[in-house]
Amino acid sequence: MTAVLETETPGGDPFDGVTPGVELGAALAAVDPSGLVGQDAAAWMRAIARQRNHYDWQLLGAIQEACRSRADTTTRYRTDEFAPHIAAAGLGWSQTMAARRHELAYFARDAVPALGEAMRTGVLEEHKAGIFHSALEGLELEQCARVVEIVLPEARGWGIRRCGCGSSRSPAT
Repeated sequence: MTAVLETETPGGDPFDGVTPGVELGAALAAVDPSGLVGQDAAAWMRAIARQRNHYDWQLLGAIQEACRSRADTTTRYRTDEFAPHIAAAGLGWSQTMAARRHELAYFARDAVPALGEAMRTGVLEEHKAGIFHSALEGLELEQCARVVEIVLPEARGWGIRRCGCGSSRSPAT
């Protein structure tokens, strides 16, 4: 998906420079895709992918907030082994899926924020962030940050197999 995000559209990309989030969401909602010429349809598709990456980043943040919160208070608590149960119950996920996403949320948003920032800006999919998480497991956070700093600029355009994951199953799902 990311390789497509970096492909040039002849004549320019009408969504280029539109920030993922509210601004890009509004621009995408205003489009009638049936009236788009091929290159603009491709640009629209890439913009939707960027927006989805941004929404995945937001969902990870929502998982963190929900798992740190308690009823009737705005106080946030440290997470424990039971925190993913909140995401599992609230989203109808398995405990395994909720735990993986909860771990990824911490890794991408707190431990190695460059991954979260790449998701927030729409250039990195959750699947690839999950591959980083799995591949770097066991390293010190400083080492993880350094590896991400070196590899992330290139990895954005790599296919899933090039990232080192021969399976189509996401480590984060």
